[in-house]
Amino acid sequence: MFPFVFAVISVLVVLPGSSVAVSYTALKFADDAYSLISYNPDMTRLADTFSICLWVKKQRSGNSPSPFNYRNEEIFMTDSGHFNRLFGSTALDGALTSKFTVPMNTWYNYCSTWSLASRTFRVYLNGQQVGTQTTPSGRRLSTGGTLVLGNYVAGHSSLYFGGQMFNFNLFSRELTATEVASMSESGL
Repeated sequence: MFPFVFAVISVLVVLPGSSVAVSYTALKFADDAYSLISYNPDMTRLADTFSICLWVKKQRSGNSPSPFNYRNEEIFMTDSGHFNRLFGSTALDGALTSKFTVPMNTWYNYCSTWSLASRTFRVYLNGQQVGTQTTPSGRRLSTGGTLVLGNYVAGHSSLYFGGQMFNFNLFSRELTATEVASMSESGL
C-alpha cells in the first residue's frame, strides 16, 4: 500500500465583512513525513529574478514544518518563520520566528522575492515585509533541482508540513511591495 501523498480539498471561506461563502480548492498534506509533492520544474526563467507566493494554513506544531524546499535549501521556508533561506544562507535563521505568530488553523499569505539586480531577498507575511537579506553579487538561482511541496525532502521526520496550501505561485520577476500587499489584501 502506498502512503497518503496529499489531497485536493474544497475550502469554504467567508471574507471579513461579508456573509457570502466562497469555495476554493486547496492542497491538504497529511500529518506524516511522506505527504508531499516532488517534481523537477524548469527554473531557467527564474535564475535571475523570482517571487514565490502562497497561502498557508498551519495545522501542525512542531520543530519547523516546511511547506516547500527547492534544491536542498536553494529556496527554503518553514511555516514557523525559523528558516527562510535563499542560496542556503542561514542569515535569517531564527530572526523571523517572532514575526510568524499566526495561530494554528488560520490562513496566512507568504511571499519571498529576489533579483540578481537588487541582490535583496525579501520575506513578506500577510503583505508586510518582515525580513531582508543581501545576497552575493553575481549569484544566480541554480536550476535543475527538485521542488518539494509539503516537506523538506521525502521522509524527513521533523520538517514535514501537515497543513493546507493554496495558490502556490512562482513568478519570473521580483514583485514590488505594493504588489505583494495587494495580493495579500485580495485574500484567498
